[in-house]
Amino acid sequence: MKYLLCTLALFISIVTVYSRNECECEARTDTTVPVKVKDFGVIDQCGVGLLSTCSCTDKAMVECGTNCEKKVQEWVKSGCSGGLLGMKRGTIMSYHHGDCQKGYGSKRYTCP
Repeated sequence: MKYLLCTLALFISIVTVYSRNECECEARTDTTVPVKVKDFGVIDQCGVGLLSTCSCTDKAMVECGTNCEKKVQEWVKSGCSGGLLGMKRGTIMSYHHGDCQKGYGSKRYTCP
């Protein structure tokens, strides 16, 4: 019985860890070597919960780049407050990364 419970606990732990995906978002400078100026952290995730699974075709993962782009756009519209490294005016782009995809956004924004 003890062996069965340990095996079941291990199985649940593995399924829970490997079925969860996250989407993280950052604002970075549009320079030769992009510098992170704002970290929005995890903006979406799926597969959270006991035995809940999530694939890279899940809506939350497919729309990761689009949602990050919106997050950066809202931040720029609000005045780019809270940027890292004492960020001054400049051109900003979004960068999303997660368990399924990563990449830079196609739009550029200017911080006031």
